[in-house]
Amino acid sequence: MPKTSDGDIETLRLLKTARDVAVKAYSQAMITLKAALVTACDSLRGELEPLTDFKLIAACAAFHPGDLTDPAAAMRHVLGSLARRWLALHAEIKVHSAHLKQRTRAVAPHLVAAFGVGPDIAAELLGPRTGPIMRRRSSARGAVGVALRPGYDGRKTRRGVDLPHEAGHLQ
Repeated sequence: MPKTSDGDIETLRLLKTARDVAVKAYSQAMITLKAALVTACDSLRGELEPLTDFKLIAACAAFHPGDLTDPAAAMRHVLGSLARRWLALHAEIKVHSAHLKQRTRAVAPHLVAAFGVGPDIAAELLGPRTGPIMRRRSSARGAVGVALRPGYDGRKTRRGVDLPHEAGHLQ
């Protein structure tokens, strides 16, 4: 039966997807900002590097450079742009999280009442069982139940010594 795009579970899936994408972009904005800061002039880097993450974001978000033909002004422009993106994503994540919390409490109050299960985990558990969560690899580093060769566990050596089946001793 094909999956339908309606109902509470689909709503949770959509909200969780939007939140997950925003969280990924949020992290990437901070990583990119810090990577750009490494190449800033010594005075700017010395001023900003000691700041905590939120103070760094606040300081950079206040940058409004002038002429972008100057590398220092271009650096301030980039840092300011990344910081403002981070702040916008921070606000977006709060909105998605609030909606996700409200919907999971309405759909599965017993689940979110369980110790250690928040709205994000509840939405994951309630969602369809397809995609990355179902593609778990076995400890033998291959598809479950499939051996590349009889007795092969995916490792070539153990403690620096060739295993007998790798050296051609066992068939």
